[in-house]
Amino acid sequence: MMIGIYFMVFGFHFFRPTLALTGFVFFAVMTWIGLTNNEPYFGYPHTDIIYTCVSAGLGIIGAGMGMFFFSISIYLVGGLGGFYVAVWILAWRSCLIITVKVAQICFIVGIGMVGAALVYLLETYILIAATAFIGAYLFLFGLDFFAHTGMLNAWLLIFDDNPYHFNSYIIQQPVVVMLSFVIIFFLVSVVWQFFWNVKRHRRSFGVNVVESKSSGKE
Repeated sequence: MMIGIYFMVFGFHFFRPTLALTGFVFFAVMTWIGLTNNEPYFGYPHTDIIYTCVSAGLGIIGAGMGMFFFSISIYLVGGLGGFYVAVWILAWRSCLIITVKVAQICFIVGIGMVGAALVYLLETYILIAATAFIGAYLFLFGLDFFAHTGMLNAWLLIFDDNPYHFNSYIIQQPVVVMLSFVIIFFLVSVVWQFFWNVKRHRRSFGVNVVESKSSGKE
């Protein structure tokens, strides 16, 4: 949830921290997906510790790579934004909008690649939109660990293909509310980040413009 708030409020304002958190989230998510789909029937020894430590550990490696390979990781921001947009779209129907697993993966990867490509064409606008959506989704995703509306089940149905796990997803009113608030928070974040960074301070991502003061000498 805190990472989501950061992306919504400061995602465009700060350069390296945003790239680091993007790398962290991407690596941690991919690690979780790998661990979940390869979990044996009786589970891992100390399952919670394995999931937390391995995902966080590889996430930290991803954060370091995101900071230092910024010329590449800047496109990952758009890609991660597209990734979460695709997951959000799929969740708008019980048993998901697209039911075929291969088609789901192709859809998610395709939207992610479009998001990454758009960074090259419309850098400022796409980065604001991507950080806003990443933040909005992560915030509501984290909130659902406490609210238990069922929003998490869509994520499990998409990415948990372990034959030993049973996942079901039924879209009910609480889930619709959570999915709707993703868009509300997204729009609020876009307006805030665009006004504060672009209109007010004319800031580009990773570039802080400092107005020069005249020395008064003629």
